[in-house]
Amino acid sequence: MTEVLSIDIQQKLRQAIIDSVTNSQEEDFQVVTDVHMHVDTDTGILYFYNDDEVETSNIFIEDWIDIDGDEYITYIVAPLRELLNQMYSEKCFENISVAKPFAFVLEDNDKETIEELLIVDDDNIIITTELLKGLDDELDTFFENLMKD
Repeated sequence: MTEVLSIDIQQKLRQAIIDSVTNSQEEDFQVVTDVHMHVDTDTGILYFYNDDEVETSNIFIEDWIDIDGDEYITYIVAPLRELLNQMYSEKCFENISVAKPFAFVLEDNDKETIEELLIVDDDNIIITTELLKGLDDELDTFFENLMKD
């Protein structure tokens, strides 16, 4: 198993990502706001969903079967983030109707966010979760202090 995806898997994954966005648009000509992603590590299938939780695409990646724990970040999150950032740099999402901020969100079985892999706002800024770490605690502290006064 490698943390770098093969060229063949990258090409198939790129197509699945594009399909997920374009298939989301086909339903009543919707503007895409987010693409939700879920990896079933029992089967190795990466599912893509729109905001209405309708599956828009999927892809089988054999290397992702039985990955868990720390391996999840190394073998799934990092390569997905790298590919999405590369696609963004290549302007793959420019001709797609997206409402900004627009995000690719990796979720767990309970639809809880594991990682926001790519976020694009009106100024085309890419925000990683590293910038957002601790934000919840800071906001909680801010509101606690605000309510005391």
